[in-house]
Amino acid sequence: MSDLGVTVGVDEASLDALVELYERDGVLEPAAVVAEAASPTSPLHSHFVWDNSVAADRYRRIQAGRLISSPQLRIRIEPERTISVPRFTRVAESGGYVSTDEAITQHREEVLQRLLRDLSALRRRYQHLLDFDAALRQAAEESAA
Repeated sequence: MSDLGVTVGVDEASLDALVELYERDGVLEPAAVVAEAASPTSPLHSHFVWDNSVAADRYRRIQAGRLISSPQLRIRIEPERTISVPRFTRVAESGGYVSTDEAITQHREEVLQRLLRDLSALRRRYQHLLDFDAALRQAAEESAA
């Protein structure tokens, strides 16, 4: 692995464990990380909920959110053009999901603000790849000169 900068966001022991897994397997897969973290002596152990009743409830909530988000409305907007939109949309005001038509008509400002936040977050989420590519290209150009 290249060492181009300082790693933040995780303690050094956890990073070392992740790097060790990566170097051993050539890829980091969630199942392998969980398996490694299962040992109470692993530096990764504290990053997980090990009380199965609590973990199961949290996971079921994630599954419920995915289930609620699954139904799609197919709407023909032109003779040759159909769009799909979620049947339900999450709104903060209710703390849950409402029908998408209600979200657009009664919670329009909130939905549009979330859309803008999500687009900005998406851009930030992938900007690092462009920045990293630029840094690698610059380093290659400087070493070639």
